[in-house]
Amino acid sequence: MNRSCPLRAGVAASRRWLLAASLVLPGACGEAPERTAPAGPPSTTAAALVVPGPVAAAALPRAPSAERIAAGLPALAGLRFGAPIPAGSSWQATAEPGDGQPADGCTIYRSAQVPDSYAIVIAGRLERVTFGPGSGQRLPGGVGPGSSATAVRAAYPQLEAEPHKYDAPPAGTLTSPDDGTMTPGLRFEIDGQRRVALIHLGRPPALWLVEGCA
Repeated sequence: MNRSCPLRAGVAASRRWLLAASLVLPGACGEAPERTAPAGPPSTTAAALVVPGPVAAAALPRAPSAERIAAGLPALAGLRFGAPIPAGSSWQATAEPGDGQPADGCTIYRSAQVPDSYAIVIAGRLERVTFGPGSGQRLPGGVGPGSSATAVRAAYPQLEAEPHKYDAPPAGTLTSPDDGTMTPGLRFEIDGQRRVALIHLGRPPALWLVEGCA
């Protein structure tokens, strides 16, 4: 009777097993090959970690408005932006060297009780107040003349950085965004040591005036 050789059959079976193993375990005898993700739409996991610009801005903590800040400062008691300075106020019209060339209907006011400060009144209405280094004023968040630009950023994260009109960087300004209205805002003038030189509170466009009424 013609029978197959058991050894030859065993070798053939072993070859078939090794071939199958090579198809299933391509890296069994070496380092596993690099895996590549199948083609398809990009994962949304990474995108979810990136917050778009508008959302990031909205997520910033809200700082108090310039109106609320002014209302809480004893130095500005009784004053309101867009309204006349009340009769009997310590703030009185003055004219000093360095006030700049007055514009039509613009007057500088000062108070003997608030040194190194002045107010801008246009057409009979308070438009801006400015505090200098000698004023001793501090806004909510503890910032005032002499504070670092970093401290201002931390207290008022919505402010926008702009170049200084006269001084080179790192001097500049940190200003409330222009929303196209006359809503009172803040403007911090930052000097070359990245310290607050002046603080302005008021309504646009007076908020942006550089030299007093000029």
